[in-house]
Amino acid sequence: MKQQLFIGFCIVFLLTIIGCKKDETELENNFSLNFGAKANSQTFHNGTIYTTTGTPSWRYKFAELGYYIDNIKVQKEDGTTVLLQDVAFIDFDAPTSFVEKLPVGKYKAIIFGLGLDPAHNATDPATQASGPLSTEYSSYFWSWTSLHIFGKLEGYVETTANSNNFNEGFVYHIGFDELYRTITLEKNFTVTNDAMKEIEATLNLDKVFNGVTFINLLSENNTQSFDNMPLAQKVLTNIQNAFE
Repeated sequence: MKQQLFIGFCIVFLLTIIGCKKDETELENNFSLNFGAKANSQTFHNGTIYTTTGTPSWRYKFAELGYYIDNIKVQKEDGTTVLLQDVAFIDFDAPTSFVEKLPVGKYKAIIFGLGLDPAHNATDPATQASGPLSTEYSSYFWSWTSLHIFGKLEGYVETTANSNNFNEGFVYHIGFDELYRTITLEKNFTVTNDAMKEIEATLNLDKVFNGVTFINLLSENNTQSFDNMPLAQKVLTNIQNAFE
């Protein structure tokens, strides 16, 4: 009898230890959503020279590439969503990651707002102590309209082939509520507690210039949105379809 009790005690003890070890192996965070940029197969960096694949083709380089995103969510297989972050600013020269603890299960999409929804857009930076909507990002705020610039795409294009004379600039500043879009990226993945799952949301710059519509970097090279809304809409349409 005593031997049976002893064996029973040992079994319970071993099961307890195994259970504890299993708990100890569970990751504090099991999911990472990484935002970055590329030009087709090339990793993006400001100042690096890239070549468009359209006709005509140009060599170009960026000086600044930044964009607001908001309402960042992951969508489960059953259609419900989990909010990762309310508002974020993406500096594409320094890829941004959102590392979280997600419920275990199957997921099918990443959803985020490209730009700022009307409520976020109307936020006064002076009322924010810190964060992406504060005065720390004042270069992305139009004080004359009290609205934020959603994104800036600025750089230079070579005017004569292979001359290395990048003497023509391009400036695309996207803003205003009517240029806010919601993007859904289909990404089928499974989250577990014992392994980090990393998902990429990558902006392909070649599709920004040679995407749904073709953008001529020499003749269509400047918009502040309010002064050339058709071009701003054209750039935006390409951006929203350039995420992979």
